[in-house]
Amino acid sequence: MQKIAILGAGRSAGYLIDYLADKSIENNWQVTVFDQNFEGYFLSFGKNENCEFVSTNLSDFHALQEIVVQSDLIVSVLPPSMHFNVARFCVLHKTHLVTASYISPEMKALHEVAVENNIILLNELGLDPGIDHISAAKVIVEIQEKGGEIIGFESYCGGLIREEDCTGNPWKYKFTWNPRNVVLAGQGSHSKWLKDGKEFQVLPMELFANSVTLNVPNFGSFDAYPNRDSLSYLEQYNLPHVKTMLRGTLRRKGYCEAWQVLVDAGFTNDENGQDLTFHNRQEWFSHLTSFSNVQTWLDTLDVNTAIKEKLLYLDLSSDTEKVVENQSHAIILLNILQEKWKLQDSDKDEVVMIHKITYKQNHHTFCHYSTLQVFGEGGAHTSMAKTVGLPLALGAQAILKGQVLERGCLMPFNTTWGAMILEQLKDFDIVFDETTEQLD
Repeated sequence: MQKIAILGAGRSAGYLIDYLADKSIENNWQVTVFDQNFEGYFLSFGKNENCEFVSTNLSDFHALQEIVVQSDLIVSVLPPSMHFNVARFCVLHKTHLVTASYISPEMKALHEVAVENNIILLNELGLDPGIDHISAAKVIVEIQEKGGEIIGFESYCGGLIREEDCTGNPWKYKFTWNPRNVVLAGQGSHSKWLKDGKEFQVLPMELFANSVTLNVPNFGSFDAYPNRDSLSYLEQYNLPHVKTMLRGTLRRKGYCEAWQVLVDAGFTNDENGQDLTFHNRQEWFSHLTSFSNVQTWLDTLDVNTAIKEKLLYLDLSSDTEKVVENQSHAIILLNILQEKWKLQDSDKDEVVMIHKITYKQNHHTFCHYSTLQVFGEGGAHTSMAKTVGLPLALGAQAILKGQVLERGCLMPFNTTWGAMILEQLKDFDIVFDETTEQLD
């Protein structure tokens, strides 16, 4: 019997847990889920009888190591910062690992020893990164095999909410994944990309000021901002000579300009504020802006009506809301947003992914769009949980069935098993539409 341990039962774990548990009997798997709290999963998905749920402190290295020792494969949906410690134990005890997170330098450094120990550290197998890789590979290879020369690659993804479920919310956004990651988006390193043969890079503090409008046939217009280091994918995607390489994130129109105002004022700062005490939200707001209320502050800013509407909606200067002491400014903002951007049971989220690939063939220039749109079912049955959890589950299944022959630190680009996972996702209505138009 093969033993699977799933670490974490949070927002992205529901479909993952249910798929592996439902397949466990026919595949002779033993599935165990470890976390401190299963309330959210039980309320949303019910308690799957085909797996065991064990309450565990996964920050305890001894407990974590015991789980790895007893498992053949780990699927980690823990915060990205915790993956490396899991991976170290996996390499040591020869246990396979699957995550949806970007490959960190520390994870990459384990590649050689993972190869020596005949194990797989499979990362970047969720939505973005994940489905973006395997779907992009399909189109890139198809174009290159028919003799096309790719000159531009752009890929965008957004975890959104159906516009009709955002009545009264001018941001047209609600949380469908880790809220902390949304508040801290772009922080930590420069974003880099290539556009029309010229390299660009932007500081984290200026990221949202560098958003652009993306118009996509049959999808409409979005805000799009650059995501991390797009230049690293020139080699990974085997596109060393393209003139444009850009990976970005999508938001509804107007989001980025308003969010940049919050960034500029220090509301998203996660480094400061922990040593301060504010008796209420109004004190905190005044500390950051030097104004007593949002309206007075906005009167001094050169911003349009739509931005003012968004900032007023957040009620940042309430004098009735208490603020817990010793929290960063970003965490205080996060607490406010969790009230304002809470996903209701009746809300349906929406995942949109767009690849725009420009190429030359037979002396003509073409633009190929590969687009994905997935809607949630309501409540915790989100399209985000579905598109993150199912690729993880299918990747774990492929490893246990011996379909992943490579070893070491892997990502799913242009692999036979990646193409297989993309095909299997069609059974869950995760399907890309492909269209090509001639530009000249």
